[in-house]
Amino acid sequence: MNPLLKRGVWLAAASALLAGVLVRPGAAAQGFAQGLRLCAGSVLPALFPCFAACSLILGQLTPRQCRAALLPLSWLGGYAVCARLTAQAYRRAELDTRQAGLTLCLGCCAAPGFVVGCVGGLLLGSAPLGWVLFGAQLAGNAAAALVCRPLLPPPGKRQPPAAGTCAGIGVPQAVGDAVNSCLAVCGSVVLFSVISQLLRELCPLPALYAAVLSGALEVSAGCAEFAALGGAISVYGCCVCLSALSASVWLQLAALLPREISLRPLALGRSVQAAVSLGCVRLALGLLPGAVPTLAGGANRLVITGRLPPDALVTGGLFLAAVLYKGYKTLYNSKYNYEGNTA
Repeated sequence: MNPLLKRGVWLAAASALLAGVLVRPGAAAQGFAQGLRLCAGSVLPALFPCFAACSLILGQLTPRQCRAALLPLSWLGGYAVCARLTAQAYRRAELDTRQAGLTLCLGCCAAPGFVVGCVGGLLLGSAPLGWVLFGAQLAGNAAAALVCRPLLPPPGKRQPPAAGTCAGIGVPQAVGDAVNSCLAVCGSVVLFSVISQLLRELCPLPALYAAVLSGALEVSAGCAEFAALGGAISVYGCCVCLSALSASVWLQLAALLPREISLRPLALGRSVQAAVSLGCVRLALGLLPGAVPTLAGGANRLVITGRLPPDALVTGGLFLAAVLYKGYKTLYNSKYNYEGNTA
């Protein structure tokens, strides 16, 4: 895209968002609150420990072991963990840009905890369907990686390892990296929660089109609205939402990855990934007799509570403590360096 046109598009989008907040401040506040609840209730409990643990594991491995562990850890942790670990391995010069792009094509998928537990078990009412969707994601990723191999950059371009990255990563650094990554993810979730609520207020749509719009903005919201439609469309809609990634996930990937790792091959391969995933789901539904009729009203199983579950409360408390500690260390180091320079 022409740089001038690109800047104009971003300026128009930012202006529209600002106008929407001014016109519908109540809707913006509601979307902000919903985003915060989503972060505190599900995003942080799932991602914060996973970010820290996976980063710590990867930091103790040799380059060869790191490359072997990247995909299993990415499939276990989901989109954001895949991007974070790929960026970590690239900065340690364990991957070149071609290997990093291939890792993204193969490893970018929703975590099994979300797909099986939330989408399958909670929204669609069938854990086997959740496993079908998760397996379809992996099959689609493999097909997309094969198609996108010619589009990847040539091998050999590596970033020189930054100071301190060659040594094993300790717990403080792993926790600090997890805090930064979670802030990037939660910021994206809150932003698109606000945008989604504003669009609902300003542009009411029929249920199907509203589900498509929600899926384009945020994966979990799109899956919930497609599940509420019932029937086979709910399964296929959830599959498309998981394949398209949503604007929120693309923003998270861009925030977590260095600029040298292009998202273009991943974006071009998602259409192939979606087609293969839908084919796998269609084939599997024929082998699960009676599964689709039970889906009607599946989204009604979602229970909204006013209190956080204990695991979310504990994880949120640990995350807040880590943020405060990181902020304190940053201020302390800044003050120490300032006093040392003025002495």
